[in-house]
Amino acid sequence: MKKILSFLGTTSIVVSAPLSAVACRSIDKIKEEFDFELLKNQMMETINTIFQEYLSSDFENFYFIEEGTKAPLEKYLVADLIANKEEIESKGSAFFELSESIKGIINWQKILKEVNQEVVTNVQYRQLLIDGQNPLKNGYEISEITIEPKANDTAVTINLKIQADVWFLDKIQEQAFETIYFTNQISIFEESQDVEKLTSIQKKYKAEINSSEIANSFFYNSDHGDLEETARNISSDKEIKNQIINIVEEIIEDENLVINKDFLIKPSANDSLQSASPVTDEPNLDDLIDLMIDAMKSGSKEDFEDVASKILISENELYFEFYDTIGIDPPKDSKTSNLINPYYLDFKYNSTLDSLFKMALVIQGNKFKIDPENDDINTIAIFKTEISKIKLEYKNSSFELP
Repeated sequence: MKKILSFLGTTSIVVSAPLSAVACRSIDKIKEEFDFELLKNQMMETINTIFQEYLSSDFENFYFIEEGTKAPLEKYLVADLIANKEEIESKGSAFFELSESIKGIINWQKILKEVNQEVVTNVQYRQLLIDGQNPLKNGYEISEITIEPKANDTAVTINLKIQADVWFLDKIQEQAFETIYFTNQISIFEESQDVEKLTSIQKKYKAEINSSEIANSFFYNSDHGDLEETARNISSDKEIKNQIINIVEEIIEDENLVINKDFLIKPSANDSLQSASPVTDEPNLDDLIDLMIDAMKSGSKEDFEDVASKILISENELYFEFYDTIGIDPPKDSKTSNLINPYYLDFKYNSTLDSLFKMALVIQGNKFKIDPENDDINTIAIFKTEISKIKLEYKNSSFELP
């Protein structure tokens, strides 16, 4: 059983770390080996998560607004935006004027402060920093704006792209950068009742999808342990999609509003936190871990149970001493395997080994948690998962939910 973690709206979390299947190694070992690409990708992932989640939070109250009422966009009327569509999209003076207004929504200092805390002060990234500076030192820009008039020209959607260069030292200690992107929408309406209706749905949707009941209700059941293949299967799983559709339809309660059925579900299989495998580097476990990975990928239940049962927690007092050092307290009579168990999963999620996984959920307000002794006793992996392109058909126009 795999539990799906975190439905993150339309924001994107780019997970670039190499796939570790179900065998995770400790941060200390990563430091010793100093795998440049792995470390760089971890840093990029951390920065991009902060970039995506904080920008998403900044724009949360600007998804549906009434014209003339919301600073710093109060001067932009639907008719004027439609009339200036060509000049805005061709990056004329109207583009730069609108860009400056939109920048008033963004709290860039908050993003820099978070990157300072999670990256600049983190000793494992010291080798990548340019003179110890913030990798986002050159700021950001709004690189693209398109104007999308809605039916009868009573509303307009501003589609925007924001980008920032992340600077670092490459393998030969030369300065290099990679660009990250954030996309968002702002829909402006002439009528206040349209704003009230869609904003109400937006708030209910966020509250529901992040609630404890819903956040812990997404499961994917499989006899196969290949996490990469599982991620592909989740993206097309009809039960999960129908569950999301039902959630949104219950919120809508209006026959004049229709949800699209072709929204996207995108889980990530490239995250070292996601599996319930050991966090220790005991050499005597390596061969068994390799056998366990092979058994899980083969889909053989018998092979998996045979390997997993070779080392049980209850068979060695030293295991309890190790679990105690990392704050895990499994039952003494447990028949749980020391090679794979939900206690490892719970520790990884709540420890500082990879705070990135939990960071996005905390910012989002998600109430996900792992319960090793009850609901999640058979869970072998969790996946960060995006839902995007959920659209509502309203008054002959389409509007995307965040």
